[in-house]
Amino acid sequence: MTSTIYKALFTLYLISLLIVNSVVAQTKKEADLTKATTEFKSLRYVSAIKELSPILNVDTGNVKAQEMIAYSYKMIKNYEEAMYWYEKLTKASPIKPEWFLYYAEALANNQQYERSEALYRKYYSLIPSDKRAAAFSTSNLNGLNKNLGNWKVGFTNLNSQGSDYSPIFYNDGLLFTSNRASKRFSRRIFQWDMIVEV
Repeated sequence: MTSTIYKALFTLYLISLLIVNSVVAQTKKEADLTKATTEFKSLRYVSAIKELSPILNVDTGNVKAQEMIAYSYKMIKNYEEAMYWYEKLTKASPIKPEWFLYYAEALANNQQYERSEALYRKYYSLIPSDKRAAAFSTSNLNGLNKNLGNWKVGFTNLNSQGSDYSPIFYNDGLLFTSNRASKRFSRRIFQWDMIVEV
């Protein structure tokens, strides 16, 4: 009789342990996704990717995490990774129309124009009011090479590791926007594509 009671108590203990472990694992998973979402919503895309990658290694079907990582890669201009994640998303259900748009943009930025045009057409069929999709879905791909060789694009001594953009001439000089770290101008740095240590 006592051995039956011990077996029952031991079984109850094991079940309780499994339940507690399951609750702890679920809570950690939710906390990790919350942290990743916070980084994403704060436009710290590199940091969001860092937080989302382990989540997606464990939970490969997490559409919310896939959407955030795809968009993050798009925003830091890593089009190869963006294409990978948007391809997965366009096979998910229910499908958001903007996934086709973002996938098409990533493909176009990776010079895969025919595939891009097909996805623009798909997006246009879902959102016919979007004029961007209308223009891109009927583009002349042969026209892209029309002026090939007429322009030379290269780096200057102004280039840096930071994101520099919007140059304008001002007082015999050049003004531009940058996320370069500098104590001389501003201490607030937009962390869109920077790794943030916390």
